[in-house]
Amino acid sequence: PEARKEAAEAMRRYLKGQAKEGSKPTLVSLGLRKTYPHAIPLEQIPDELERNPEFFELIKRAVTKER
Repeated sequence: PEARKEAAEAMRRYLKGQAKEGSKPTLVSLGLRKTYPHAIPLEQIPDELERNPEFFELIKRAVTKER
């Protein structure tokens, strides 16, 4: 749980530093039967990281390039 909280805070800091103009990027997953939404606006990612261990593991694998 602590790692998820730290990841969420890091994502919030990242989003805070980004420009607010332009399009609204969305993270999309095409996987089936997941415990998280298939389309997550970037500003909602920190909340999902804290709330959902499966989503946290997915993002962790993507960031660290684990298989």
